[in-house]
Amino acid sequence: MSDKLLNMLDDTLIASQITNKGFDTPILPKESSQKHFPTNMKFKKQQKSLPAELNGITIHCAYNSVGVLADLHPNPENPNKHPQSQIELLAKIIQQSGWRAPIVVSKLSGLIVKGHGRYEAARLLGLKEVPVDRQDYPSRSAEVADMIADNRIA
Repeated sequence: MSDKLLNMLDDTLIASQITNKGFDTPILPKESSQKHFPTNMKFKKQQKSLPAELNGITIHCAYNSVGVLADLHPNPENPNKHPQSQIELLAKIIQQSGWRAPIVVSKLSGLIVKGHGRYEAARLLGLKEVPVDRQDYPSRSAEVADMIADNRIA
């Protein structure tokens, strides 16, 4: 299964690059781009104050801060436990195709809400800094509900 997943990444995810005028334009195999994606697909420019690379790994996702990995704390209420094989595969994916999603941290509690697997993969890779999306939650229960919902669709 891991080889199949890595082959899919090679065909689609890795094929993104910075092109004219600083926009990210997905460059996909002809059959994929015509079936699934509009050819004029454009994305907003990333803020210039945030790096496009951390620890030698390209960042392709939106994020609003750089987090020091040692300062991030997993949520003890997270019901999802990743097996070691999944963490190792995720580490390979991050290393090969870069960051496609940040680690989401609550401004309310300071705990990880989404991205516990990415956090563990970053630890396995020995990374010092990671892309973080710090989000506001109106209550602790809203934060936990978002974490549980994310686990159910993952």
